Amino acid sequence: MAMSKLATVIISIGVFVGIVIVIFLPTIIITSGPYANWEFNTVQCQELREEDRIDCYPELERPTKRQCQLRGCCWRSVTWDRDRVIPRCFFSGNIGYQVIGSEQMMAIGYYLNLERLYTPHFYQQEVRNLQLMADMQTENRLHFKLYEFRFVEKSERKYEEREDRAWKPNYEIPIETPRVGSSAGYTDYIFNYTRNPFHIKISRKTSNALIIDTSLGGLVYEEQFLHLTMKLPSSTVYGFGEHRKARLKHEVDWHTWGMFNADVNPDSDANLYGSHPFFMCVEENGDAFGVLLYNSNAMDVFLSPAPAVTWRTTGGIFDFHVMMGPTPELVIQQYLEIIGRPEVPPYWALGFQMGMENFGNAAELEAMVQRNRDADIPFDVVYGDMDIYQDYVSFTYDTTNYRELPDIIQDLHDRGQKFVIHLMPGVSNQIPEPRFNYHPFYYAEKEGIFINISDGIKPVRGLLFPGEVQFIDFTADYAKEWWATFLKIFHDEIDFDGLVITYNEPSNFVNGSKNGCQNERWNYPPFVPRLKSEMLYHNTLCMESKQRYGNHYDLHNLYGHFSAWATHFAGEIVWPERRPMVLSRSTFPGTGRFAGHWLGNNKAEWQDIYHSLVAMVEFNMFGIPFVGANICGFYGDPPIDDPELCQRWMQVGAFYPLSRVYKARDTQPADPASFPSTIRDNMKKYIEERYRILPYLYTCFYHAHVDGFAVARAPFYDFPDDEDVWEVDWEFLLGPALLVVPVMDPGVYTVSAYIPDDRFYDYYTGLELARANQGRNISHPAPLDTIPVFTRGGYIIPLQEPGNTTKYSRLNPMSLLISMPEDLDDIAYGDLFWDDGETADSYEQNLDLYLEFFADVTKIEINSERTGLYQNNPDIGEELPHITDVRMLGLISDPGDRIVVDNREVTQDQFNYESSSKILTIWGLSLDILSDHRIDLGSTSIPV
Repeated sequence: MAMSKLATVIISIGVFVGIVIVIFLPTIIITSGPYANWEFNTVQCQELREEDRIDCYPELERPTKRQCQLRGCCWRSVTWDRDRVIPRCFFSGNIGYQVIGSEQMMAIGYYLNLERLYTPHFYQQEVRNLQLMADMQTENRLHFKLYEFRFVEKSERKYEEREDRAWKPNYEIPIETPRVGSSAGYTDYIFNYTRNPFHIKISRKTSNALIIDTSLGGLVYEEQFLHLTMKLPSSTVYGFGEHRKARLKHEVDWHTWGMFNADVNPDSDANLYGSHPFFMCVEENGDAFGVLLYNSNAMDVFLSPAPAVTWRTTGGIFDFHVMMGPTPELVIQQYLEIIGRPEVPPYWALGFQMGMENFGNAAELEAMVQRNRDADIPFDVVYGDMDIYQDYVSFTYDTTNYRELPDIIQDLHDRGQKFVIHLMPGVSNQIPEPRFNYHPFYYAEKEGIFINISDGIKPVRGLLFPGEVQFIDFTADYAKEWWATFLKIFHDEIDFDGLVITYNEPSNFVNGSKNGCQNERWNYPPFVPRLKSEMLYHNTLCMESKQRYGNHYDLHNLYGHFSAWATHFAGEIVWPERRPMVLSRSTFPGTGRFAGHWLGNNKAEWQDIYHSLVAMVEFNMFGIPFVGANICGFYGDPPIDDPELCQRWMQVGAFYPLSRVYKARDTQPADPASFPSTIRDNMKKYIEERYRILPYLYTCFYHAHVDGFAVARAPFYDFPDDEDVWEVDWEFLLGPALLVVPVMDPGVYTVSAYIPDDRFYDYYTGLELARANQGRNISHPAPLDTIPVFTRGGYIIPLQEPGNTTKYSRLNPMSLLISMPEDLDDIAYGDLFWDDGETADSYEQNLDLYLEFFADVTKIEINSERTGLYQNNPDIGEELPHITDVRMLGLISDPGDRIVVDNREVTQDQFNYESSSKILTIWGLSLDILSDHRIDLGSTSIPV
């Protein structure tokens, strides 16, 4: 009994002590140690318009009022919230930092030191001191970044009570961006800031417009949560990727877009294979600017109707680049100056491509090739997927089911065609005694180039098609060399011509690893962006996995980029002095330097045609112009269920920068020869049309490489002053001169085409569209066998007679399609880039030809600007095509009975002028592409 009373007393004392600790411990902490002098600022909850509210509790859809206020945020009810999206909990005006001291000048700009305002923290990981570096790089390009900064030695601990808080700066992307030696003498921007609280304001000098203002919302900088809002001058916003979007132009309607590379089918607006934290904003006067957040951590962006963009990341630093344009095209050029311009694809890679995920055996692959040859379908590339390998193990091939593969590849090569293989970054460890039987695994293990678990010693073990695999760390020393070595060895066995790196998000068929994940801090951060899965390690690696450059937590979004880089490097080893064709499923800013991109595992549905246009234009914006969707879808069987879909899709797919048919396993083939004759013949017609425009398309890629131009572009690129064109995303420009308007609905035989305010002609008939149609939507006929295409006035397009492959089409005669400009006092212009189709850096090595074309109502001039290809290899002269025909649209004056070519009068049976259509056609010419030429029109032409 006495013992029972004693136990009761002890329990009572314990409870009392516990209550005292709970009540007074926070006070003890706050009044001691680093918190002793803290006096929390009063939260300033000014009245804001509902559209100006920035969500202060993003991890919960509906936080309580108490939760909100404990975070130092403001709470207000909403007047209308049908979609439950307007935040009730929003940022106050004084969450963030203040400037301490004065500017510290440097050659390229200045530094500022910042100190955190004493407001409640978000996740108990706050960073006390920051430094801002503002770098005025060029007239139209600004760089600024915010990163943690300490005033004490790094060896000291910042908070002694936290044993894990030895000072370590947040992660920065280990890829150099351009640097300048001194600040630009003149800039088209003004970079201002306020001291307390610290906010950034960037204005355009020429228009005095405020384009970026960070005073809306707060600046939060913690170890695993960064938050910054940019108020914009306009709601016309494009960019952010990779997603399946409903429209090209964003709706700033409280929508959140997550960015974290994932093996996810594009069937929702969730994060997909790549991450591109870049956007472009078009201001009300048509000026444009762009912003890149150079950060590789998981993140999302929150678009609100202020209009504003809110950046929220799980780590890293705020490293911003601002491109001032002022045109959309210049924004993209300036962006590519930072991340790098794309390489020109090999000429053959622009030809038509075909494949399936699983042929099953060589006979099925050969059957696809043969039936398309029998149907005279032009094609250049055949794909082999993972099933060509022995048990899906890379660097092997199945000598049972694909025994004839080397002979098939040789036959392709004999006919000028190519074979492209797929690769995955997972290396099988399931070979019996792999050290002795599978050299790729043995040497990868020996060189230590696998990604390891948190101990940094044992490799991560995951699952892919071969079974258990270990993942290559492409940031490791010798990883690129290992990749290249075994591709070279495999190439000696199987003579492939191009490389596709897939499942490189990286994908994993188990969550994290076969042994699970260990570190909750990295796998379950306090803030998780709005993603397809709330688990960062869902179908990928554990976030604590160790790579050469750091934790996978920081490097995940870079994995695809580094694997594409390594694959391109391997291609340079396998094919010395040639440009390799590389495609990568996972991408990041700068991947376009090394690889193109296909748009993933799309579906055979009508709406996916439309989504392909949006994504194609976006990837050109992201600096990856060699892009296209799987024509007729990856999943689904429209060849049986809806053949019209495939016919319409092939029509537009012929104008994709990357044109390919590629079907999933257990689906029907969708190569052109697999369709009934009527559809097959129409597909053939448009594939031939693609081969006809290849000189023009190749020249567009040259400009992407040299100048940073987009290849496939939205009309607003070229007509930013037209507000109506800002919404147009159901058509696209291929280069500056071709407007393509696809049919994207079944049973529809007209299209609604928006004709920008310029002179346009029907590509097929050459007839000019009525001037009254400029700057408006028109209904244009689109019978089942036709996709409407228009040429733009003021441009000259080089064309070439198609062949069954690019090898033979490149030998065929060329022609010029001239579309006269709106103002006939102006000139039409075009150009042609030509090389051997595959030599690396042909422009840089002067191993190319370059011609410019000019035309007005009296003459056509062809000026040869570079002839290094011929000078360095005179024998190639016999393989160079000649210009044999000229077609001139919109020529209002009849040249009469006299046309003089290079001072020699041509006979009247070599040209024709139709006064009703205003089309002049000249044929029977033989103008080489090495020399200057002149064609004089009309009675003033005087031959020598």
